[in-house]
Amino acid sequence: MNDLSTDELLAMAEDLDARTRDLPARLAAVTGRACGRHGIEVTVTMSGMLTALDLGEACRHLTAPELTSELESLIHQATDTALAAGVDLVSPIAGPELTAELQRLTAPPDRTPSTSNETQQNTVDSRTAEPEEDFSAQTFALRD
Repeated sequence: MNDLSTDELLAMAEDLDARTRDLPARLAAVTGRACGRHGIEVTVTMSGMLTALDLGEACRHLTAPELTSELESLIHQATDTALAAGVDLVSPIAGPELTAELQRLTAPPDRTPSTSNETQQNTVDSRTAEPEEDFSAQTFALRD
C-alpha cells in the first residue's frame, strides 16, 4: 500500500483540481476544420455538429449528390480531427493507458480514401466557449 501523508494527498488533490478545473470549457471549445478541393470549408465540434460552413463557389460547379458527398467527407474529416484534439487535451490528465484507450475508441473508421487535396486543422479557441452552468450548489424541490 502507498503510504502518503495527508499533506501529500492534499497537494495531489489540489494539483488535480488545478489541472482539470477548466477542462470542460476547453473541451467545449475544441473544433475540427477541413477544407476540400472545391473550396468548401467546414468546422465542427467533437460530436460532429457543424458550426461553420463556407461553400465558396462549389455550389455553382457541383451537382447536389457531389456536394452532399463532399460535405459528408469533410465533416467526417473535421470530426476526426476534433476528436484527436480532444484526446490531446485530456491525455496529460488521463495518463498513458486511458489515453491509448481513448485514441483507440476515437480512431477514424476505415473510409474510402478520397483523391482530393484536402487539409485539416485543429482549433481550440477558449474565447468562443460559453461557460457551462454549474448547478452543483443548487437544490431543487419537486412539487406535485
